[in-house]
Amino acid sequence: SAKSTKKTKKRPWPKRTSERIQAVRAVIAESATPLSANQVAARFSRAKLTDVNDMLSTLAVLGHVQEVDDDIFCHIS
Repeated sequence: SAKSTKKTKKRPWPKRTSERIQAVRAVIAESATPLSANQVAARFSRAKLTDVNDMLSTLAVLGHVQEVDDDIFCHIS
């Protein structure tokens, strides 16, 4: 439909955990503002919120993203 062409195309949700972590990190890095797990999940097709939360937690522990508020994450440069 005409409306769907104006929306940003959703990224595919990778099958492998390592690729999911990289994909979530890329979304956070590309965002000019901090994002919630829901906002990150919405950028992927078929991503489960629990999986996105796991990826964000992993990235935070590794020092790649920072939780700036409850469930709100930003990229660490």
